[in-house]
Amino acid sequence: MFRFDKFTEHWASVYRPMLHQKGKYARNKRFYLTDTYMGLVDFMTNIRPDQSPCVVMESAQEGTMTDRFDYPRYSLYFMVRAEDMSDGESAMDAKTEAKQHMQKFMNYLRSKQEEDARCNLRTGISGIKIEQFMNYDTVGPFYDGWYGVQITLENLEAYSTCVSQDDYIEDTPLEEISKEY
Repeated sequence: MFRFDKFTEHWASVYRPMLHQKGKYARNKRFYLTDTYMGLVDFMTNIRPDQSPCVVMESAQEGTMTDRFDYPRYSLYFMVRAEDMSDGESAMDAKTEAKQHMQKFMNYLRSKQEEDARCNLRTGISGIKIEQFMNYDTVGPFYDGWYGVQITLENLEAYSTCVSQDDYIEDTPLEEISKEY
């Protein structure tokens, strides 16, 4: 199963301004998962200034399902620490830099989708929707001068609609089940 958080963490590890190191106790962590937006607010109080820039992804998911497809949405925050959060110019510089990191991520994502299609790899990355017009928002300030840009991306994932007998202890005929209610 395709996991967008793993793709995003990989990007942070190969993207020169971040060079994220994987692992719980890595010295240069630049990719983080948080539960929700409110978790992000609390989380930013624990991040060191030298971890700027970084990317934070919500692990809580919202989405839409049809009878054959799942459309999960992923919220990403590209965060930069301002040198002086009391200075409007410094805050604007941090937001502008965060937006540039978001744009670089979107370019990388698009290039990987093209590679996936060209090589017929079917990695799952091709389902991430990149629309002609995409909304984003600035966020912050958070604790100690952190500002960022948030974008939400939607994926298209097909899932099996067949019942696998291996998932169940036994298959009870509907006729017997209906007697219970």
